[in-house]
Amino acid sequence: LVRQYLQNRRDLFSNDLDALEAMVMADPERTLRGPYRVLMEYWSRTLNKPRWGEKTPHNLFYVDVLNDMFPGAKFIHVVRDPRAVTQSMNSIEYYSGETVFNALNWRRSIRAGEALLEQSLSSDQQCTIKYEDLVSAPDATLRKICHFLEESYEPSMLKFYETAADHMPSTIRTPSIRGPVNQNSLSKWKKRLSALETEIIESICSEEMARL
Repeated sequence: LVRQYLQNRRDLFSNDLDALEAMVMADPERTLRGPYRVLMEYWSRTLNKPRWGEKTPHNLFYVDVLNDMFPGAKFIHVVRDPRAVTQSMNSIEYYSGETVFNALNWRRSIRAGEALLEQSLSSDQQCTIKYEDLVSAPDATLRKICHFLEESYEPSMLKFYETAADHMPSTIRTPSIRGPVNQNSLSKWKKRLSALETEIIESICSEEMARL
């Protein structure tokens, strides 16, 4: 498992893979968490960072498992207007391309994720951020996130794009994430969804939209 993981992530761990494998195997924790923890701690040390995080969207469905693996971990839940999300899903090949299905998918995901957050975490372990706030007022929103994480805010955090290419694969689905925070995607749905599609999404997701 360790060897395969290292081989798959040569782009991230470019040092001597044999030495890294030996380092992981020497750790006394013999669980699935152990190798991941050791390598993430190693990676953050090499970049002179005090902590590491993980941003896979589907983590939302494993909040209970992740909290069990990493007690006291903090979770940032980013939510976005379902009209924008559905429009985006409609254009991605591994989703159905069907507005009704994708709106239902968004609603089901939000409900399942929020239930897990509520059941698995204390209030000081979770923070909900609106995507729209993040791109419209990145400085203020990032300060809120830093306060939640008990980390000092630094303006240079918003200059992540200056070194983004050093830490990302050469091929990614959304190249725009290598650039500065921007509002380019805020209103695409208004031009790309029909009036009927918009009405359908608002009907399906009305409860969550009103609350969020």
